[in-house]
Amino acid sequence: MKNGVWKLLLVILFVLAIVFGTLFIIDTNRMKNNKPVLFSTWGKKYSAPVASADKMNAVLSLEDKIADDTVWCGTFNLIWNDLKNELAKKDIEFTPQLDVVRNLNKGTFNTECLSEDSYYKVYGKPTIELKKQIEKEIKRKFNETSDILDDFNWNESGDKDYFLYSMLKKEFEFPKVFDRLEKGKFKDWENVKYFGELVQPDKNFDMIVKKIKIAGKKATLFMIDSFTKDELMEKLLEYFSDLKEDDIPGSADEMADLIPYIEVDVEYSPVKSIVPLMQGMVVMFLEGFDNVFLIDCRTYPSRSVSEPWKNRVLRGSRDGFVESIAGNVGLIRRRVRTKDFRVEALSAGRLSKTDIAIAYIEGLADKRLLDNIKKRIKTINVDALTMNIESLAETLLKGSYINPFPKFKYTERPDSAAAAVFDGNIVVLIDNSPAVMILPTSIFDIAEEADDYYFPPVTGTYLKLSRYCIAVFSLILTPVWVLLLNNPGSVPEWLKFVLIEEHSSTVPVLLQLFILEFAIDGLRLAAVNTPTLLSTPLSVIAGIVVGEYAVSSGWFDPESMLYMAFVSIGTYTQASFEIGYAIKFFRLIILVLTWFFNIWGFTAGILIFILCLVFNRTISEKSYIYPIIPFNWNMLKRKLFRIRLGKEK
Repeated sequence: MKNGVWKLLLVILFVLAIVFGTLFIIDTNRMKNNKPVLFSTWGKKYSAPVASADKMNAVLSLEDKIADDTVWCGTFNLIWNDLKNELAKKDIEFTPQLDVVRNLNKGTFNTECLSEDSYYKVYGKPTIELKKQIEKEIKRKFNETSDILDDFNWNESGDKDYFLYSMLKKEFEFPKVFDRLEKGKFKDWENVKYFGELVQPDKNFDMIVKKIKIAGKKATLFMIDSFTKDELMEKLLEYFSDLKEDDIPGSADEMADLIPYIEVDVEYSPVKSIVPLMQGMVVMFLEGFDNVFLIDCRTYPSRSVSEPWKNRVLRGSRDGFVESIAGNVGLIRRRVRTKDFRVEALSAGRLSKTDIAIAYIEGLADKRLLDNIKKRIKTINVDALTMNIESLAETLLKGSYINPFPKFKYTERPDSAAAAVFDGNIVVLIDNSPAVMILPTSIFDIAEEADDYYFPPVTGTYLKLSRYCIAVFSLILTPVWVLLLNNPGSVPEWLKFVLIEEHSSTVPVLLQLFILEFAIDGLRLAAVNTPTLLSTPLSVIAGIVVGEYAVSSGWFDPESMLYMAFVSIGTYTQASFEIGYAIKFFRLIILVLTWFFNIWGFTAGILIFILCLVFNRTISEKSYIYPIIPFNWNMLKRKLFRIRLGKEK
């Protein structure tokens, strides 16, 4: 017995060493090549690169070859000059020497090209004191902060290490807007003609161009037919027709105030008015004004608010998000009425210009995570977010998606989103999607359901714990059964009922379970794609073929059907589809390992599951199994039990 225990421990340690060693080598190599890690940074200070434009070139010196779409890093020139002149006191040499190094050594760009108040630079030993000095000076001089200082490890430096830093900030104004055309190029209608050539209404049947007179002045309105409120436009046109010449003010801002509608903005560039037009706003040009007037009287085709079919509850609110981002924000704001509630608007997609909103409570949300999310959204480099929330998720979190555990929490319920905001989380909404994304998240957050909190504490606790237990049983039930079948001599007398009679089926047990796994997925896909009128015949066929005939034909044992029915039901009990499929994938892996390697395969499969769960990487870079790691008992109680309101802390 003792020898068996020692063998088991040695095998576990051996498997752990191989797995952790492999993960360490992979991540170390990816960090060396400046790529996102797959599992962990292993305690090292490392920031994954943020994707930039595919065709953007970067040069370090003005002597380098400059092509189209090139960014020049002047601050690097400044610290290179200090490295060469103050520290090395000679030209820097590489072996072999590089052209970029030769160009940098020329010192073409230096402090003589700048005024004293437009730059700051310093070098010295990398110490906390130097960090504080830099933060103080750039705050005093530029009123700025620098995130790169937090990414550097100030406690691990040698005697020969130096830290060089520079910041360049210079504010200036261009003499005129880049995309504004010169006067007279299109005579009196230069903006209208130019704008019309850009949007080409003659090739868009749903684009309306309405030419009218306002107090004797020519006016042209561009609008999208399906996005415009007809009744409102009729009232505006009626109002414009009654205006007299004396009613027209001299400035664009005053004219915008004169238009009898709440949301009227002034845009100074026709080009920048294209996106608002495509979003549904009315673009108006008025003779005598160089500006463009944007009237936001849009309305989108949208279904009515109803309870989402996936996140249904037995008790609670029956409203759900729809495909309109403005309406979805309103559903959250209806529940969150604090003055600190913020909703910031962004967009992504070179062609789609998809609207994205970030909702949070200022003072509760993690500011560093918030800045990180906004930075990632602004650097998204795709033509369109074709699959809405899923496309956004894939562009936000780069790297491998081989780990099947979900990286984000999604919900279609406004009450769940509002509760997340109150907890200090960040909610990301995207236009044309009824689902919103909640950040940061852990496995416990994803497994929660609204029903857990719409029932009394005892009932809610039971629902939570039963869901966790069912998830565990769904993972290990069939692998444990296969393990017992492989070791009938080790099965105690009270568990003998799990064994099956010899030659009761012509198909091996492992193959039976795999066939049933895929057959159940096939039935699920068929149910999704089958018209409602044919759903009853499908149910009859599934019940007869997969049930009665499958057993009587000798292909399947009744025990296989029973256990697969349980694990299938267990998959459906999960609040997240991704968790259900993650459990399914690992169940298949453990089944194969158990069938071929017995107890050692089962142990290895469980270890792989735990490692993938622990090292699942999310956008917040925080522990996926918080509050277990790092341990927080008060928070763990909230995740495992339904704590009474007012006693959560």
